Amino acid sequence: MIYIEDSSFDNQLKLLAYLSSNTELYLVAWLYPESNLKKLLHLDLIRSDLKPVTTYGDGFQPRHSVPMHCTTEMVARLSSLRDVIEKNCDSLALYRQNESSWDFCTIGHEGMSLIADDMLLDDVRKAGFQASLQAPSWW
Repeated sequence: MIYIEDSSFDNQLKLLAYLSSNTELYLVAWLYPESNLKKLLHLDLIRSDLKPVTTYGDGFQPRHSVPMHCTTEMVARLSSLRDVIEKNCDSLALYRQNESSWDFCTIGHEGMSLIADDMLLDDVRKAGFQASLQAPSWW
């Protein structure tokens, strides 16, 4: 696991854009359990067999956006919805098509981004992100 500490929403979106620039990935926005949001980016919010970023002890399965192809335009739309995302979304995650586990996620309220594939460490660092294979002590 690669850990990237950065509380900047804009930097989290830059990382999301970077990771999706060379691979076809699908964005999913995971909602907080208490969110009453009905749609995000004009998309329905659903429950599915995707593995969420945050799990809950009582087995609660949070709602999430319908997976959407992550593009530069999509990231720009997310940026314009910063307030909605910060109030309603626990995390943003990238999935490969037909895969239920996420490859990347950013947990905005924690100021933490995670990349499942350790092999991307050098590439992510070369792209200017402060990344480590060691989890921060507070994590």
